[in-house]
Amino acid sequence: MPIWYKILTFFLLEGIKIINTLNETHLHRTLKSIYALGIPGSKMEAPVGDYIADILAPDGSITEIQTGSLSHLSKKLPG
Repeated sequence: MPIWYKILTFFLLEGIKIINTLNETHLHRTLKSIYALGIPGSKMEAPVGDYIADILAPDGSITEIQTGSLSHLSKKLPG
């Protein structure tokens, strides 16, 4: 059984809310899940201001997984 399947099964069984994921690629979804598991207490698809962060850590730090063009991140960055 692939690791991504185990991770997504875990999220579903634990009732972890996953929103805004319809257009994600398999690679993006898998990387996001792996990184989130490495940050205890983190939340996936967490609202931050007007945006949805891929991963929000308990200390408020944000992790965005970008597997395509970096231009999509520019609107989320300050200044």
